[in-house]
Amino acid sequence: MNLFHWGKFDPYLSVNSWFVSSRTLKIYRLVVAIYSWIIVIGQLLDYGLREHSLAPYGIQNNLECYLCYFTNLSYIGQTIYFTAALLYSIRSNSLEKFSKLHNFLFWILYHTVVHYHFFIVVVYWSLLSSSFIQANNPWYIWWLNVSVHGIEFVTMLIELFLNRQIMKKSFIFITIPIIILFMLETFFIYDTHRFWVYNFLNWYSGSPEDVTLRYIGFTIFFIACYFVVYGFHALRDYIGRKHSKESSDNDPPMSTV
Repeated sequence: MNLFHWGKFDPYLSVNSWFVSSRTLKIYRLVVAIYSWIIVIGQLLDYGLREHSLAPYGIQNNLECYLCYFTNLSYIGQTIYFTAALLYSIRSNSLEKFSKLHNFLFWILYHTVVHYHFFIVVVYWSLLSSSFIQANNPWYIWWLNVSVHGIEFVTMLIELFLNRQIMKKSFIFITIPIIILFMLETFFIYDTHRFWVYNFLNWYSGSPEDVTLRYIGFTIFFIACYFVVYGFHALRDYIGRKHSKESSDNDPPMSTV
């Protein structure tokens, strides 16, 4: 049984669209890739130049501080995705040269970014944003923060609807272990620095029953986000097929062209 559809990735779906030309998709990816790299570099400069909030917990390395947060890790993943997707678009006439392994890793990356960034934007603005909103942050901190907690979702959603790549239900068994690894990292950080990266992951913030229920709810919501995004793909293809059919119906007969 080929659970993860090894060798079945269709690269042509990644460089074509129901709604725009391949050239338009390539230009969009170029713009987003450049913007994403600017944000990553801006974040690294920000973490390197200002005193970060984790110093009291013994995390003195700015890069270590930066890599504590799932949002930052996910944004790096999205930046790599748009860079790789741009490469696919540039090489659209020679996609067969990409190896099966390269295609499979790109497919995994696609699943993670479309899944995680829907999850991130909901969790951040519903549970984590209040302290940032109330703080007196300069404009460029707002720009960086909104870029990784909002604009990234918009750019990924546009990418989802512009390209034609499909999601597979079974890839949930890849995205879940990755988030579990991050959660294990948060326990390691707590064990070494006595600091919880996200308060809602604090294992000691309530009774064992309450914390267990919170983790179960967190997991259920995480899985639900995957299938919501899966539904977005189904909606895109439904609209795309309908749009394609209407365009074909409106074409003049060949004899009149």
